[in-house]
Amino acid sequence: MKIGKIDYLMIISFIILGLLAILFYYNPGLGIWFDFSSWTGFMVNIWQSLGIVFVVCVIGNLLPFPTPYTFIIIPAAMSFPEFFWLIALDAGAGALIGEIVGYIIGRGGHETLKKLDKNVEKINDWEKLVNQRPYFIMFLVFLFGLTPLNDDNIMIPIGLAGFSFSKTVISCFLGKLGMMMVFAVGGAFGIQWLENLAGTSETNPNGWIIGLVAIAITLVIIWIMFKIDIKRFLKEEYGVEELDTK
Repeated sequence: MKIGKIDYLMIISFIILGLLAILFYYNPGLGIWFDFSSWTGFMVNIWQSLGIVFVVCVIGNLLPFPTPYTFIIIPAAMSFPEFFWLIALDAGAGALIGEIVGYIIGRGGHETLKKLDKNVEKINDWEKLVNQRPYFIMFLVFLFGLTPLNDDNIMIPIGLAGFSFSKTVISCFLGKLGMMMVFAVGGAFGIQWLENLAGTSETNPNGWIIGLVAIAITLVIIWIMFKIDIKRFLKEEYGVEELDTK
């Protein structure tokens, strides 16, 4: 099996996590920033926490690479477990706003990109797909929202193709809400159990274990998503290709 760049990055990432685990084992105090409990100190009240979560999710989804929402959403849910559902809704709304920018960019750049000869056929193919398979497009938007996949890879093309704004918003929000709900439920009900299992206490501060495990799980999910080549699938099954924006 051919080893690609994403595989090498995964190997390097796990080597770094392993070295950090060794470092924190002998110097637990250094692992404080990887301990979810240490982040709860920033959550003064529920409204301030919702504000932090919302801003982080907006900015994080404007960036073209995966963002560690876990270190904001989970501590917020740990601090206010009775409001885990509100935290998830707030995070989902923030993520939606960040992601919908890609769709708007696509709609705004429609005429400019379409004038480029190299994009005319590609945009026409996307337009055919969104018109013939709208529910499939909604599923793709939901899937990209639910996983660490880069949403711009789907948002910009469907924006260019003129896909329904309301359907895009609904699908993206449901996907983002699903992701954020997992984090919020984990923070409200799962982290305390895991910390007890890890033996975290004032005299044995091993909370960093949970943080490293969360990062490791996120990396594995990202790796799986990259190995599932959505772009290749769309090209082979539906004839749509990535647009040339340069």
